[in-house]
Amino acid sequence: MKKFITLVLVLTGMVCSANADSMYIIGDGDVLGNWKTNNGLLMNTASETLFYADIVCNSTTNFSFTSQLMSTDSEWDGIKQYRLGPSSDKWGLNYVLGKTETVDVSSNNGNSFQLTEGSYRIVLNTSTNKVRVFESSTKVYILGNVVDQDWHSYAGIEMESEGNHIYTATINTNDIIDLNSSSATTINFTTLLAESEGNDDWSKIWAYRFGSTADGDNFWVTSDFYTGEELSITFPSSGDPKGFRFSSGTYKLTLDYTKMTLKINKFEKVTTNSYGFCTYVNSEPLTITDATAYYAKDNENGSATAYSISNPVAGTPMLIKGDNSKTYYFAVAASGTSLEYTNAFKAGTGDAVATSDANGYNYILNGNAFYQANGKTVAANKAYLQLSQQASARALIFEEEDVTAIHAVESVASATGNEYYDLSGRKVAQPTKGLYIVNGKKVIIK
Repeated sequence: MKKFITLVLVLTGMVCSANADSMYIIGDGDVLGNWKTNNGLLMNTASETLFYADIVCNSTTNFSFTSQLMSTDSEWDGIKQYRLGPSSDKWGLNYVLGKTETVDVSSNNGNSFQLTEGSYRIVLNTSTNKVRVFESSTKVYILGNVVDQDWHSYAGIEMESEGNHIYTATINTNDIIDLNSSSATTINFTTLLAESEGNDDWSKIWAYRFGSTADGDNFWVTSDFYTGEELSITFPSSGDPKGFRFSSGTYKLTLDYTKMTLKINKFEKVTTNSYGFCTYVNSEPLTITDATAYYAKDNENGSATAYSISNPVAGTPMLIKGDNSKTYYFAVAASGTSLEYTNAFKAGTGDAVATSDANGYNYILNGNAFYQANGKTVAANKAYLQLSQQASARALIFEEEDVTAIHAVESVASATGNEYYDLSGRKVAQPTKGLYIVNGKKVIIK
């Protein structure tokens, strides 16, 4: 297994500090300028105070930092006030970087760092006065009691690299809602797993573990923090890293290992039927993407008009139209948009729904049409259609080219004795269940 290097440097007396507009790495090799005071590698800027660079060391490489280059190649007295390196009693000492440690650095000295052969990312934070160095091949794993995994030093979910040391993963937490429960899903991270499966040895991976910056207890991921807010993560100076604790749900994690930040987005999972439809009642505000959500307005004539909505408030009964038999993950939003009209879709309760009641006439989605409820059960997170007037037929359909039109089909037929055409005008010799044109009228075969 390749080694991992994390370096945290405490900068003392840093002249450039948080006011530096640019930072350079000067050192061995052509890329780092061959120790010339007018040449060096300009670091990338991640934020006003965060700088990073990727370097490949083909052999042992010495380097230091400067916030300014000189006009000629040998102005060492002039550049001294801008240079940063590890502090030491000895001038010109090269500090060999270890795995994970804290070392003091100072300005106004000729000391430098040393890396062995390999590919690295170097990160300098001039606000916190810290520097980290890690290998370019670094992998990040999730530790914790998520679904199908428990706390083990040798088992973790490998996050997917999105490039530029940004890692993502989607996790399903356990079914515990109360964050006060010690059994609620809690996670932190590591860049190394123990090699011996079945043998937990946390001491061997302690230096590679990191987590929340929370004081005291773990960080509770409440609704204020799972709509993409940027949270800080850190390596602990002692003890185990603090974790992130989740209530039941599906979450996408986006970890920026350069900036040491974590974004959490909660999702609600919806699956369409073989016709591309499903009903749903969301528990939190959502952002609908890749599919279309509709609510319905009762036309008071046995039909309804559907209106699309991209940001429904919590508890909105809706119809989803997407690809056939596809699972969608809709992100939880901080807030939702109220409906313009009274919604004719109603939330199921897990109980049977009568064909009619004091509130109207009820229809349940089956395939690509709504049929009379007939006492069938509608789950608590599903919806049914309720109209003030009874439809003129047993079923209500959506126009193939216009989902917003919800109206009565002319008849419900069996597949015998007529010529059937699909909605594109092609003759169908052996029609199965679905919507067809028969004698110029739309019919449903059940």
